[in-house]
Amino acid sequence: MNGFIGGVLLIVAGSAVLAYGLQRTSRLNRGIRIPFWSTAAHAPRGSVALRLFGLALLTFGHGQTIAVAGRWSLLLVLIPVAALTLLIVRHNHNLAGPHGGRIPADPAGPTGRGA
Repeated sequence: MNGFIGGVLLIVAGSAVLAYGLQRTSRLNRGIRIPFWSTAAHAPRGSVALRLFGLALLTFGHGQTIAVAGRWSLLLVLIPVAALTLLIVRHNHNLAGPHGGRIPADPAGPTGRGA
């Protein structure tokens, strides 16, 4: 059980480090979309190292929890990663404006004469 608690603590610490690195990247890229599969346009100093360190902590934490929780320990890693992915989605969605990048319906209707 002691290894499981240590693993969970590593997962929490890794998630916090990843979130901090992502927050720094998000702040520096205000007004610019953050891509999912490549580096952002502007990467603050040390943010890539923070993200790598956070991923390493997540990996080692998963390695410690897998002995006790088995395959369920994967959820302990996937939930924080999904939450961090949602931070990128929220950042990019906020750039699209109040309508999420969609043009709102014209109140005058398609003919321009009103509904």
